[in-house]
Amino acid sequence: MTTWYNKVQALSFTGAERARQPAFNPEMHGRLKGEALAYDVLAHIFGVVGAANYPGTTITPVTAGNFDESEVADMMQLCADDHWPEMGRSLILGTSYGANLLKQGQIIDASKRGDGGASFRSGRVGDVLGFDTHVSAGLVPNNTTAIACTIEADDDIVTAALHGFADGDRVIFPTLTGGTGLTAATVAYFVRDATTNAFKVAATPGGAAINVTVDASAGTVRKYEDVRGIAVLPSAILVGFSPVPPTDGVRKKLVDYQELSDENGLTIQYRRIAYDDTDEEVQAMEVHYSFEVGDAAQLKIIRSPLA
Repeated sequence: MTTWYNKVQALSFTGAERARQPAFNPEMHGRLKGEALAYDVLAHIFGVVGAANYPGTTITPVTAGNFDESEVADMMQLCADDHWPEMGRSLILGTSYGANLLKQGQIIDASKRGDGGASFRSGRVGDVLGFDTHVSAGLVPNNTTAIACTIEADDDIVTAALHGFADGDRVIFPTLTGGTGLTAATVAYFVRDATTNAFKVAATPGGAAINVTVDASAGTVRKYEDVRGIAVLPSAILVGFSPVPPTDGVRKKLVDYQELSDENGLTIQYRRIAYDDTDEEVQAMEVHYSFEVGDAAQLKIIRSPLA
């Protein structure tokens, strides 16, 4: 890992603000900032999740309202067919998919679950069909805003300025009508072309370019990974944490400094500093981390149907 990142969440307040706002609770606000920091880091890391990096087979797209233990069983079968080890499987779901799974009687009903009602009390899904299941707002769809494009049917070229797509990205064309090969309902995969801002698309990752008959002078295109959940093994995304401690001189100016780590190695640095001239206290939490794509075969993407 050669590229390192850092994200920060901070809280500041004065003595007057704390004294005159009885409901103000720095500890509670600190926890909220800590959760926000975790979501920021997760959203950044999960940004690598997409067809270009993880093109493997997955379950049929399903809406959040229809995602239940049957889809988890289908995913379990796919993982078994691909010889995933039984240990270490995780299922990470976006909030709407995780909430609907939690509603299922087999999971929330304590008499069926056998966990004494822990799921109902805590709102955590827990173990389901061999997956350690989590719900996270940090799992982002990884879609981009639609940008203008033109399509030349004679050479199957799509042109979009500053598109930023990479080989294998999953794209759609929301406003196209008529012709064949591409419509608003077509999911395609980016194929790089030698011309700046120009590209072709394939029906499958790494496939041959689609034969396009529509000739559109004004259409739109967007990256549309539509990530709603993932089944994953630990080596699918490689993540490292490396805190950068303050120098001795800076450390002497801090009221408090701590490094807090969890069982996964995620390390948060906590700094607390006070300014007597302004009667202000600042508490900051920071994470230094790096990540890269690991084994592409160890992650499967759950998507919703294309609207």
